[in-house]
Amino acid sequence: MMIGGLQVAAEHINSSSGESAIVIVYIGDKSEQLVDIMLRLSSSHVIHYSPIERRTCKVLGSCSKVFRERYGGVARVKESQIIGLLVGSMGLTATLIQSLLNRLQTLILAANKRYYTFVMGRLNEAKLCNFPEVDLFCFISNDDTARIPPKTFHVPVITPYELELGLGAQEWASMYSTDYGMCVCAIVYNARSIRSLMSIYCMAVRCSLR
Repeated sequence: MMIGGLQVAAEHINSSSGESAIVIVYIGDKSEQLVDIMLRLSSSHVIHYSPIERRTCKVLGSCSKVFRERYGGVARVKESQIIGLLVGSMGLTATLIQSLLNRLQTLILAANKRYYTFVMGRLNEAKLCNFPEVDLFCFISNDDTARIPPKTFHVPVITPYELELGLGAQEWASMYSTDYGMCVCAIVYNARSIRSLMSIYCMAVRCSLR
């Protein structure tokens, strides 16, 4: 299992004792790497030692500001009617991107919302302002660039996992996911709920045509 770009033995994460029993010791000064570890294992305490500052601190991801900020974007999904899907990375395989797009597009339609799909190498305010009708953007990129800090742009830019949470395809949990493979694999696990959403949507359309 890859967490923060580091290989971690899955049996340690999925042990019967639970995630909260794990204590992570991180030595380094890569802030993005530390944030990813805190989000992915947010119920575990992380002991962080900074070689540059020669300082040690203990943090819990689920109580951190960045954790609250990431979940704050989920609430905006329910208010949005048009969602922009941004493909912005060459670091993902074409198969993974297409599978993820197909899943997100299906979920958006099932929630009675619309979507536009864009391919953008680098995000900036000028590009996003060209689409004023879009209420919210979902950025499909690798782990290093997927999380856009809140209020960076005039509209929220969230991750696929956050979009799925807002659409009801994922359940709220203390473990934040940046693994798109997990989202794609969840197609089989959540197939029943997706079919249920689609059937409700089709029934609503038929009723509106009567």
